[in-house]
Amino acid sequence: MTVLYRGSRLFYTDEGQGPALIFLHGLLENHNMWGFMIKDLKSTHRVIFIDLPGHGESEVLREQNSMEDIAEALRFLLDKLEIKKVYIVGHSMGGYVGLAYAKEYPIQTLGLFLMNSTPEGDTLERKKLRKHGIEVAQNNYEALVKMSVGNLFSKESREKYVDAIEETKIEALKTPLQGYIASQKGMMEREDLSLFWAQAKFKRAMLLGADDTLINAEKLYNAYSNRGVKVDIVKGGHMAQIENTSEVVSALLKFII
Repeated sequence: MTVLYRGSRLFYTDEGQGPALIFLHGLLENHNMWGFMIKDLKSTHRVIFIDLPGHGESEVLREQNSMEDIAEALRFLLDKLEIKKVYIVGHSMGGYVGLAYAKEYPIQTLGLFLMNSTPEGDTLERKKLRKHGIEVAQNNYEALVKMSVGNLFSKESREKYVDAIEETKIEALKTPLQGYIASQKGMMEREDLSLFWAQAKFKRAMLLGADDTLINAEKLYNAYSNRGVKVDIVKGGHMAQIENTSEVVSALLKFII
């Protein structure tokens, strides 16, 4: 199904009945990444998968997709669906969008589950890497995407999940260059929400990869596990839905009880 938001098409699916649960994918991903979850949830929850702007079947909002702009698009969609309160699950960039939404609408947020994601803003080094990625993408997008996807997995996982990684690359290449650039710019300028995450009153949880090269799992565990946040560290890199499927399902089912 689709809805128009500020002239741009947003694609989503809507299944099941019960408390609402929306899943937000990361950069170079789309709603298909969550398919492994639906059978465990739609009998007890209303499950919404969305293609974030510039990904899958959703159009880019503008030249720079800020996390706040995407959060407003989510609120627009939820209003259309007559959903007042929602659990949010966000992978990587999806977690950044979830944080922006929860900050703006804390009362409407039942809980936020960050998977391979962080409330911290980009460091200067990380911003430089994003700018470099944009430059490379403009010259050889396919090569950049394939390399980027491969690097998201731990060394052990790259040997273990060869077929899944190739499928992930195929899905990633469905993301248009414009969507990649707009999202990188938006993430680069996102707000640091570390203090907000530490003090938020809604239900909070994190699932992090021990070998994630983008997210410092140990640092986040030390920062938030004593602030009422359930923090789980599992084996693998940045792609827990593939590297640790059973752990993800278990953690999510416990989170939404």
